[in-house]
Amino acid sequence: KSTPQFIKIRRTDLNSKEVHHCNYKSKNDVFILNKRAHALVHKYIKFDERTKMFINKTNNTLIDSKEKHFKIMVNIFNKNNVNYEIDKFPF
Repeated sequence: KSTPQFIKIRRTDLNSKEVHHCNYKSKNDVFILNKRAHALVHKYIKFDERTKMFINKTNNTLIDSKEKHFKIMVNIFNKNNVNYEIDKFPF
């Protein structure tokens, strides 16, 4: 199933929210963020086509787990003094 179908089945409201993939090897392993949070995260990470994962622009390291991705997002939000919610899928 595609990611939007996967999320709808779990009855998640995506109104004013966006899906952020941790990596594109596991397309349903995602975070749900509001649009501003999603844009902010992408200022600090870049997609690596070779690995289908993201790289932390700050230290040029591969973000190779969902846990690392989550920690980086929390650090980004703290650094920018914002308190955005992060929903994880799958639970």
